[in-house]
Amino acid sequence: MAVNKVIYAGNTLIDLTQDTVSADKLLSGYTAHDSAGVLIYGSYSPSSTRLIVITESGNQVTAKNGSTTLTGVSQGAYSFDIPYSGVWSVTATFGVLTSSASVTISSDSQYVVELNVGIELENASWAAIKSAAQSGSAASIWSIGDTKSFSDGSYSLEAEIVDINRGGNNIWFDIKLPKFQREMWDGEVTLFDWLNRTYYYTLPKELRTVTGQLQLIEYGDIFGSTRFQLFETTAGRTKGVSWWLGTSRVSGPTPETSYYYYCTSDGSSSTANIFSSLYINYKFVIS
Repeated sequence: MAVNKVIYAGNTLIDLTQDTVSADKLLSGYTAHDSAGVLIYGSYSPSSTRLIVITESGNQVTAKNGSTTLTGVSQGAYSFDIPYSGVWSVTATFGVLTSSASVTISSDSQYVVELNVGIELENASWAAIKSAAQSGSAASIWSIGDTKSFSDGSYSLEAEIVDINRGGNNIWFDIKLPKFQREMWDGEVTLFDWLNRTYYYTLPKELRTVTGQLQLIEYGDIFGSTRFQLFETTAGRTKGVSWWLGTSRVSGPTPETSYYYYCTSDGSSSTANIFSSLYINYKFVIS
């Protein structure tokens, strides 16, 4: 007599009275049996269609088509087994930063898509930087001193983070290395007016979309009690050139508007006549 079920000490050791697996769950090429002992022939075949998403480590990765959503976490890349063809929407997300693409999958093959979310400030769009600033999450993504390149049409410049969440959800930038010089007063227009009436419009449109006025950095921003984080150390404010500050010299209770402070090439302060030509550094905020 055949033994179909063995129980020992209350534990089932062998049970041939129940189906062991269904055909659609058994790998093609393998066999099992049902409760009657009839062989079950596996019909499951893993998809040979693979979508590889290359993106920064730690990003949440999603592939979606209709009601089907596949998810994972990147370790520099993430591989999805795609169950059927069609247009798949692929998204990589880190906090409020996101990058998306559409991939048309039509056959059993390997597809690769690269999504740069912009965890590195250099790679982030100005719009993404604004989203991070407004959400208050910028400090968990970037650090003081991080830079992003841009051009004003004449010079290649680097915007440098000098403070984050200063009095609100925002990011403050200056120019890491000033490239041009100008007088505080050229006899016709002040440096303040020139920055916003003329120079501002040389900036990339994407940058102008997320920020307003350009401002000269004030004496208090560097040497006062409420200085920007980057400027708390001499190294942070040293740029190798002397650059204007937007604060006039004070003699007693009276400002001397013919003299303005500037930051020297070694990170200390001094004053100069408004007709002097010094390098231009400016600040702007994204919030």
